[in-house]
Amino acid sequence: MLVEQLPQVTYIEQLSGESASYVSPQIEELVGYSPREWMSDPGFFAKVLHPDDRDRVLAGFAEMHESGDRFECEYRLIARDQRVVWIHDGAVVARDDAGSPLYAQGFMVDISGRKATEEALRESEQRFRDLVSGIDVIVWEADPELNFSFVSKRAEDILGYPIERWLSEPRFIANHFHPDDSSRVLAADQAAISDREDYELEYRVIAADGRTVWFREIVRLEIGADGAVRRLRGVMVDVTARKRAEEVRAGLENQLEQSRKMEAVGSLAGGIAHDFHLP
Repeated sequence: MLVEQLPQVTYIEQLSGESASYVSPQIEELVGYSPREWMSDPGFFAKVLHPDDRDRVLAGFAEMHESGDRFECEYRLIARDQRVVWIHDGAVVARDDAGSPLYAQGFMVDISGRKATEEALRESEQRFRDLVSGIDVIVWEADPELNFSFVSKRAEDILGYPIERWLSEPRFIANHFHPDDSSRVLAADQAAISDREDYELEYRVIAADGRTVWFREIVRLEIGADGAVRRLRGVMVDVTARKRAEEVRAGLENQLEQSRKMEAVGSLAGGIAHDFHLP
């Protein structure tokens, strides 16, 4: 039978009952209970619903039975091995030629992967909020050639280079830009000085211990009476944690998109199944 080959559980339930009168064999792989177990007990569905979802879901099905409207919801089932399985359930009321309701036919798609990804995203966002609350900042002052006259002590804590090197070595920071960022950052510096405009940018610096540290830099120019740039003042905000969180988030969003695509395939298959008469 076609519906038994689809990547989902298909079911039929009588409008006067709580549980299914037909459940496709995929239910056993999904939650560990056989179709016979599912169909033999009118209250079986209620028993395997997660306690926190039970009242809401049963009320939704009851309303569908009475109104005949399409019903969709997401809920959790407790599998035989006590796993929690997230389900997307969609059901419609089948009618005869005269329009009288016959039974409800629906499909159940496992969305546990998507829910796990959504939870991971939420946790990632929370970690990001926690991380940015403790951002590290380097405050500095330099001449237009990037020779530093002042650097805050935090620079040594973040990057590991002694402050004396920042102040004594010509163009110190330029020697430690990440190779992939160096040309871009130096060009931005020169363009800002030439245009006499403040600027902001993000780039990487190689720390004393070899770590790559991401910074967001905000630079303000001091212009002399003759219109020439006298000095630059800036702050370097350590955004490494944010960059890593963004990378994790991007990966999780990609996983979520793949999960949604799989759900769409299941929903489409469910629509096909509704066109076939089931026993």
